Amino acid sequence: MVLLTGSPGSGVRSAAKMVLHGLRTQTGRFHELTTTEDEKRFGLDHSAVADDDCLLLDLTHLQEDARAVILHDLLPFLSTVRERRAHLAVALPPLVRRELPNELTPHLTEIERPNGRAVFRRHLRADGLIPTNDTSPRLRDILAVSPMREIAGLAHLICRARDRQPHGGFLAWQDAALHAWADNKEDVAKLVAARTTGAQRSLLLATAMLHGARADAIHDASLALLTLARQPVLDTVPLQGPGLAHLLRSVNANPDSNDRVTFATLEFDPAVREHFWNNHPPLRAALRDWVAECVSLAALSPRDRDALVWRFAEHALRTESADMMLGLAEQWTTQEPDQVRGRAAGEALSAALRHERHGPAARRRTYEWCIRPDLPTELAAVLVSVCERVVAVNHPDQAMVRLHHLSRRRSGAADEARAALLRLARGDNRLSRRLLHRVTDGLTKSPASPDHTLFLQLADPVQLTDTSHRSQPFVSDRAIRRQLAICWQEVLAHRPLSEWQYHLMHWLNRCAANTLCSDRLLDVLAEAGATRRDLTARLYASALDWAETPGSNSPLEGPAGRAGRAARIAVTDRLWQRLDRAEAPPRPSPTPCDAAHQE
Repeated sequence: MVLLTGSPGSGVRSAAKMVLHGLRTQTGRFHELTTTEDEKRFGLDHSAVADDDCLLLDLTHLQEDARAVILHDLLPFLSTVRERRAHLAVALPPLVRRELPNELTPHLTEIERPNGRAVFRRHLRADGLIPTNDTSPRLRDILAVSPMREIAGLAHLICRARDRQPHGGFLAWQDAALHAWADNKEDVAKLVAARTTGAQRSLLLATAMLHGARADAIHDASLALLTLARQPVLDTVPLQGPGLAHLLRSVNANPDSNDRVTFATLEFDPAVREHFWNNHPPLRAALRDWVAECVSLAALSPRDRDALVWRFAEHALRTESADMMLGLAEQWTTQEPDQVRGRAAGEALSAALRHERHGPAARRRTYEWCIRPDLPTELAAVLVSVCERVVAVNHPDQAMVRLHHLSRRRSGAADEARAALLRLARGDNRLSRRLLHRVTDGLTKSPASPDHTLFLQLADPVQLTDTSHRSQPFVSDRAIRRQLAICWQEVLAHRPLSEWQYHLMHWLNRCAANTLCSDRLLDVLAEAGATRRDLTARLYASALDWAETPGSNSPLEGPAGRAGRAARIAVTDRLWQRLDRAEAPPRPSPTPCDAAHQE
């Protein structure tokens, strides 16, 4: 374990991730530990640590009292990390030394601010630009004090200036970037002050929010903004007033050869957005409603719509709570939902979930949605997507919990949720165990649980006997076999033959094809069927039907020909022998799922 701290902007979180990146193995995986009340708990979950894992614990945004709870639990948690040969990097805020228990002090390392000039030059080289040594005093001052993310942004600006003027030279690109860096705010303020009508300011803001979109889309969006902001819409007669090109030039913007509008000055659009957001707070609610309406403009491309949502999210999440973006996502999936609005909802949710400060609140809201019995199908489909694409990246356990709830729904989104859940679980041994644990618990608590469908897909005998990603197959674990047997018993007892017959044949085919693990698979089926005579009869009769079914060379349908039939009969005989000698002991209750994952 290492505890890393440093001043804001010094790159503590990035340093923690890079330390772990250098320690990753082929069997372990990187994931971020959850330390918030997102799952109605507060503390460290020892079961979240798997063998050889690389774990990031970011405490930089927690309040001091909450951080104290986590730091107090850190030493016993470290014992689990060591036991499982894992690695843990903890990112801490500055001046945290006084909060540390004495036992943790030796693990603390303070990260110093990197050399800003070196970081700047590396960013330029990464973008294919070789910097010269001719830097202005103004640039040197910026590099000496700015946070790393701002230095990265400045390097990106210079590369954008190069793209705009390929023959300008490094000094010209540098000057253009520095102007955009510091002087655009003053230029925007002057431009807004000179544009006194609502129509002019509406066009300016619409151009900034839809920067790069087609001119007609910006015109329509500008008129919509005037209406929502309760400003008079002038020039309603097509042949009166100045043309659109003239109006765009009046706000320092021009359409290109493809009729896509951009400002003449580099990085002018973010400065305009920031100016209006900071200086006109009463406009924010109208702007939210405007974004909600504008995503449906036919003239916008999918890329334009995505950019609009993220540009609005940048400022909404900067000054407001996550509710503004979460409310937009819910509105787009409940009020006249369609494919365009569903995509916009996914982008809005993604922005909130990825935000460092608002991410925990967004994950908490997604959980509340996932357990709602009246959740709209369109919102459920969006949640499936963001859980798999966004939440699972750093919080796979939370993604699994949410997808599991969605998979239990009686709607079309349930199939998508199960597919996403299986993709997530099959890529992670630890998640596979946890998911089987949850499914076992669900089936034993309620025979009518929809988890039977998920179980039959999760209990794929090929996956259970696979050793390509692990030293021993899953089915060799006694606890896993016990859970599989419990689930099979519930399925055999409470579901019709048509739902499980194909999956049973798949298991038996694997037994005929894989002698290494076939005994373990047969043991599971025998334990499931031997608890009740009617289950024994049902299982054995199905096995006899399978044995007499002509096979093929397909791995799903078993071996073909006379030798194949003999192999199938042999498997059926071995199953009967196990059923015959198996006793029916009282079935113990399944191990309860970890409290953190019972949601």
